[in-house]
Amino acid sequence: MRKKTFKDASLIKDKDVLELYLKVKTEIVPILFSGVQQPTMLLGSIFKKPKNASYGDLDVGIYVDGEPEKEDLERVKPLLEANDYETKIQYGLNGLSLKVPFKNNFVQVDLMFGDLEWLKFAYWSPDFTKQESKYKGLYRTMLIQCVVSEVNKDIEMIDGVVSVYEHYTMRLDSGLWKVKKSLVGKKGKIIKTPTITNEEFVSNDPDFVSQKFFGVNSYAVNSFEDVWKIIHSKSWYHKHFKDLVLKRFQERLSRDKYEFPFDLNYIPNNDNNYYMFVGGFKPITGAHFNMIIVDCLNSRRDNAIIFIGPATRDGITQDDSYKIAKELFKNNSFIEIIKCKINPVVEMFQWLEEPDRLRGKYTLVSGNKDKDFNKSEEFFESYKPGGKYRHNLPPQVEVFESPKLQISRYLSGKRKGPISATNAREDVINNDFETFATNYPIIFKTGVVKTIFNILKEKLWVEPQVT
Repeated sequence: MRKKTFKDASLIKDKDVLELYLKVKTEIVPILFSGVQQPTMLLGSIFKKPKNASYGDLDVGIYVDGEPEKEDLERVKPLLEANDYETKIQYGLNGLSLKVPFKNNFVQVDLMFGDLEWLKFAYWSPDFTKQESKYKGLYRTMLIQCVVSEVNKDIEMIDGVVSVYEHYTMRLDSGLWKVKKSLVGKKGKIIKTPTITNEEFVSNDPDFVSQKFFGVNSYAVNSFEDVWKIIHSKSWYHKHFKDLVLKRFQERLSRDKYEFPFDLNYIPNNDNNYYMFVGGFKPITGAHFNMIIVDCLNSRRDNAIIFIGPATRDGITQDDSYKIAKELFKNNSFIEIIKCKINPVVEMFQWLEEPDRLRGKYTLVSGNKDKDFNKSEEFFESYKPGGKYRHNLPPQVEVFESPKLQISRYLSGKRKGPISATNAREDVINNDFETFATNYPIIFKTGVVKTIFNILKEKLWVEPQVT
């Protein structure tokens, strides 16, 4: 749980974690469930800190169907204390904090009850051994809660004062709820502390919650930086709530006495890498996808911007290309797709020169075709220090030379040759889905490829006339 309950509890050494966890599973859990074992899971930052680290407590998730009632926690408290486990109920979290005798000392064990997949999401900690984040998991979770609370909040007012409001809330123990609260007292006057007049359970599916509020699956909001980046993105669907979210976040940190790690105007990990891809993409293929995801985006600080040109090719319009790109990258919040109004190279230059462009290192990526690579070299020569357009760049922007990627190494299995947009269009014209699918190898579910095929089929395939 968030803060240490037993101030005199000893730290838990990394090498002792598994032994203590086994004690919880075999000795403590049976007390709670009349001798019956329950599925459990380690939560939080356990084994995600550098080697030989220590922990202030051990967080353990225990599966229960539904959320425990206050009476359930009060019923088991004396049972635990009868076995020498000093126990405090965490009413706000529907959990228990235990002072557990262990190796001639006492350590703190926090027990959380609920659906294990939801608890894993709610109490997620980044892996600091892999440098997944600079910040503790509590910052990430608190920011998610603030987004959930502020987005689409409905407010009713009396004489200019808020009287009733309805909003979503993310409860760490049980999931997403919709709650209605009133600030009107019994005598009709406005009161300071709201009362809950109605609450409705919505979901405890992490992907549902992440998609609803961030437009991505849950694995894409695993760090504070992930969430922060999304809410500062111009493509975030709820961007008009950003200021309310940040105000709420600052209030929560101040209220709970957590140190705010940076100024609100600062973007963490501002040494981001931005890989820019320019073209017609009629259509974007699995080779493009692999070049972006596999070759370029290697860390949480990497981003991609795809500039799609306005020209139509064989009936495939810019809107078609955009729709296909959105389908391919729908679970990747770090990819921005731009529909260009003019030549995509020219528009990319204009975009890069905007004064408020985010700080970072920008690269125009090309495949191994000489014509494409010449564009990337020209870009670098123009914007490098001393280049003819360098003075147009904002001071926070740096440019880097593009690697010459061998896009032709991505092969279409059935043809035994390179994947290409030309071949993909030909497969659609031939109404040959099986061969078309080989242009999107390995990583795509059939449903995604079928959606792309159908988008293109409307434009390219002509049903043979029966004579």
